[in-house]
Amino acid sequence: MNLHLLISSLRMSLKDLSGPSETKNTPAPYRAIYGFVLWLVSYVFLIIYIVWAFISEEWLHVFGLTYWPQKYWAVAIPAYIFTGILLFGFVIYPSINLLITPPLNDLRTVLDENCAFTAGRGIAPITDVPLIEVCENLYL
Repeated sequence: MNLHLLISSLRMSLKDLSGPSETKNTPAPYRAIYGFVLWLVSYVFLIIYIVWAFISEEWLHVFGLTYWPQKYWAVAIPAYIFTGILLFGFVIYPSINLLITPPLNDLRTVLDENCAFTAGRGIAPITDVPLIEVCENLYL
């Protein structure tokens, strides 16, 4: 614990010696160009998809477009994507959160480096009160 405080104080003092930071907060200009091109390409693909989905096969053959997939995929691909998003949002993501959350009897849920036990019965300073003390005050 004391070693952690020593390292953090050394980092702060070295940061003060290095002077002001010279990093820019603005994004690079090429990012705007890439974003605009991505926006244009996505709209072109959306228009192609809508044309393919709503124009009949006969009209596509008139224009010489005979190599398109079946119209089934115009409905199936968005349905699969929507199902995948729902599966991720309602099953996979909560499951990952449940897996990485420690159980209630684990010390990581009870104590951490920011908690401090209150001394006496006066008005305590603003601290992170341990879970054990909260439960004792609320339920015992």
